Amino acid sequence: MSSLVSAHQLSMCLPDGTHLFDDFNFSIGNEKVGLVGKNGLGKTTLLRLIAKEIEPRSGELITFGKVSYMPQKINDFSLWSISKILNVDKKLLSLEKAEKGLATEKDLELIHDDWGVKNQIQMILEKLNLNDLTLDRLGQTLSGGELIRVLFAKVLLEKPDLILLDEPTNNL
Repeated sequence: MSSLVSAHQLSMCLPDGTHLFDDFNFSIGNEKVGLVGKNGLGKTTLLRLIAKEIEPRSGELITFGKVSYMPQKINDFSLWSISKILNVDKKLLSLEKAEKGLATEKDLELIHDDWGVKNQIQMILEKLNLNDLTLDRLGQTLSGGELIRVLFAKVLLEKPDLILLDEPTNNL
C-alpha cells in the first residue's frame, strides 16, 4: 500500500514551549484512521501539520496527493454566499462568461478542465440533502447543520486523496 502521508522524526511544541510530540514516525495509506486521545495532546495540531497549515518544529512530513481539512472550529460565513463558501464563485462566473462567449484567457485557466462543476455541485448537494439551496443564498440564512454540510460539500468538491476531519462527531 502506498502512503498518502509519511512523517519521520516529527516534533512539535506549543508557543508556550509545551512539547506535544518528539521523534514521531507514522504513515497513512488509503485506510480509514481515527485519532483518539485526551484534550490537549496535539490531535488538532497534528491534523493542521498534515494539512500544511503550520510547520513542525523539526522532522519531515511528506504528503502525496491532495489533502482537504475540515476544522472543528468553523469560521463566520454569515455574509458569504454558498458558492463562495464552496469556493466555486469565481469559477462559476467564468463559466457564465464562457457560455456567453465572453471568456478571457484567465477565465479559461480558472475553469481548466472543470466544465462540469455545476453538475458536480448539484450531485454533492443532493447527496447531502441540500438540493433545495441556491448558490446565492447567504450563510447567515443556513442552520448550523446546513452550514456544516455545505462545508463538507466544499471538502468533497476539492476531490481530495485524503480528507482530514477534526472532531467529526461534533460537526457531522
